[in-house]
Order: sequence, then structure tokens, then C-alpha cells
Amino acid sequence: PCTVLRLPKSKMRAWTEECLVLPPGLWAALLQDAEIVVEYKLLGRWSNDDHHPIQEGNDVPGMTRSIALSREFACCPSMEFKL
Repeated sequence: PCTVLRLPKSKMRAWTEECLVLPPGLWAALLQDAEIVVEYKLLGRWSNDDHHPIQEGNDVPGMTRSIALSREFACCPSMEFKL
């Protein structure tokens, strides 16, 4: 997955959370994305003989898709992708 759109810092949300890798009780003030758009490729499923992908509806393996995420749904991927 790849983040293809982020809002400017002025549109980010202030967020406070406890750091899980440092000593207990340490809280940090962060700016988190309020909205992002993530692009990803469909992996698809393969046939029983593993020689060709199975097409499901309009989804073709290798096809690029995107999804808009907001609030907490935008926060988690942006932390995982190390933006």
C-alpha cells in the first residue's frame, strides 16, 4: 500500500497517546492525519492449479485500487507506513 494523498498539517488532528516502547506513563502529543487516500494492488486468488488468477467481478489481480480513510481509520495506516 502507498499513501497518495494527505491533507496539509493545518488540517491534522491533535492526538495524545501513551508510548508503548518507552517507560510506562510517558504520553506524547502528536499530529495525526485526519484524512488520507491509500492506493493498493489487488492480490487476487489463484486457481487450484496455481497457473492463473481467478477474476472476481470487476476485480482483476494486479489492478490498482484506492480508498479514502478518515479519523481513526486514517491514523492507523499513516503510523504503519512510516510517513
